[in-house]
Amino acid sequence: MRTFINKHGKEEILFLSRTDRDILIYMNTDIWITPELKKFKKGILERLEKKDLNN
Repeated sequence: MRTFINKHGKEEILFLSRTDRDILIYMNTDIWITPELKKFKKGILERLEKKDLNN
C-alpha cells in the first residue's frame, strides 16, 4: 500500500498489485549482490517511477 496526492490535492491510498508486491519483496532480499542484479534492480525502480508519474 502506498499513499499519493491526487490531482485535486487530496491524499489517497493506492493498493499495490501482486506484481508490485513481489518486486518489493525481491528488492528487499539481497542475498547475492552482483553488478547484473544491481542493474536489474535499477531497471525495476526506473519502471516503477515512470509508472508512478503516469498515475
